[in-house]
Amino acid sequence: TALFTMATILHDHPNPALSRLEAEKEVTETLHQALKYCDLDENNPKYPLYQFRAALIHYRLGSLNHSSIWNLSNDSTNRKGAIHLSKLHYQKATTLFLASMDAVNYFTVHMQRFALIEYLAESSSTPQVKLTNYQECLDILCNVKPMLQLLIDKKIDLEECCNVEENDGSFKSLKSLIALLQNRIQCTLRQLT
Repeated sequence: TALFTMATILHDHPNPALSRLEAEKEVTETLHQALKYCDLDENNPKYPLYQFRAALIHYRLGSLNHSSIWNLSNDSTNRKGAIHLSKLHYQKATTLFLASMDAVNYFTVHMQRFALIEYLAESSSTPQVKLTNYQECLDILCNVKPMLQLLIDKKIDLEECCNVEENDGSFKSLKSLIALLQNRIQCTLRQLT
């Protein structure tokens, strides 16, 4: 908990004496240390807490790599590594959020992952790469079916998920995330056509 809190504070309020790369490295190292202490043994009585914490850590690591992609446009090797790590951490976060049945965070991470691939599609210069990325976007959007099925089967309490308030135009409620999902499916299908 202390390492996770420290990493969150370092991420939200980086040390002004450090360069951006040094600050990101410090946050990444601290998050990896915190991840080591998340005991994901299902027999552990604190397993749900560790599962949720590990999902948040993977989400933050994915976001860190995602944000660094814009700054690495000239260095293709590091950029490809950041893209790979971002996809990997987002995938791990969605798996853990699905297991903990946290619908809002699950859809949020999926939308972040979608935004990454959509950015790659829009910035690609060749039609084949663009098509491949938009197909991956569509796959990401279709992969939300397990969580949607839990919502349809009422295994997740919608009232609890929908009571989260929206502020600053950010997507915090389940209703707004599902509307965004629907919108992005339509736009992606249009782009593929």
